[in-house]
Amino acid sequence: MHPIATTFVSAALLLGLTAGPTVFAVDADQDPAPPTAVPAQDEAPTGALAQLLATLSEEGVDLDLDGGLVSIEAAVGVRSQLVEYLLVGPGGATHESLLYTRVTPSLLNAGLLALGANPGRNARWVEVEPEPPLGEAEGGSEAEAGDDGEAADAPLADRPRFRIVPPHGDGFYLYTAWREEDEVFFFRVEDLVANLETGRAMQRAPFVFLGSRMATIAGMVRPLERDEEERPADDEMLFIADYERNLINLVYFREGNTLLTASHGEGTREDVWAANIWNLPDTDQPLRLIFSREKLERVPEGLVDGLPLVVRPDEPARW
Repeated sequence: MHPIATTFVSAALLLGLTAGPTVFAVDADQDPAPPTAVPAQDEAPTGALAQLLATLSEEGVDLDLDGGLVSIEAAVGVRSQLVEYLLVGPGGATHESLLYTRVTPSLLNAGLLALGANPGRNARWVEVEPEPPLGEAEGGSEAEAGDDGEAADAPLADRPRFRIVPPHGDGFYLYTAWREEDEVFFFRVEDLVANLETGRAMQRAPFVFLGSRMATIAGMVRPLERDEEERPADDEMLFIADYERNLINLVYFREGNTLLTASHGEGTREDVWAANIWNLPDTDQPLRLIFSREKLERVPEGLVDGLPLVVRPDEPARW
């Protein structure tokens, strides 16, 4: 974990920003902890808190305790291929992510924890006992035929062996904002993701906070290949989101290594998510990514003046 993130969370606990223990992962067999209330800040932060907030801001993480917001700068990534991630960092899965950022994942995680979020429960694959085909259930040797003469039930071997339990727990509403000339653009992130199966934008739902997890290279199933100078010792404890540099996923992953995960009903599909290019600026254009505990109707007032400027190219890329 980034040392600033460790210092920030420790100070946050001492200053009463979070009421419970700092947790970066949740046991798969336990339900998420109840939400943690964050006291309102009636006066401007002073002393150590003010210094830490300023340090986070210098590192690209703007934390608004009163507004229940965290915001960072990001940029548009993939527009022409299927995507599995909403947000990654350099060295992450940039070839399949809608957005990318240079913010250190553990610093963003510290900001989300400071807003009182507790890590939720990741998606789970629960094994199910498939029922036998209708004909076999009645003692026959073959499944009953449908109106078209074909078997009404799929062969036992072809039936799903698992059901997916979606992620649940504390969530954030995610928004993007930017300027183009005198106009301010403000979207839920789901409006920037196209569902190729339905022909519509991604279904809106809060992204569940996971908070990544701590692990060693030796304890990872498929550790990433890194250059020798970037590879940690096998027994060194790592904040996995910092190591993998994948921050927010659209497709469900079993490991729970990201900071947040989508929680929609299409989480297992890898072939339906793409950029909604009709709403999205061109590749590498900047935008502000906002994480809010509550729904927003407009860009928060404190962020409007600092929104990044998007420049439309003379010949915009359609794909």
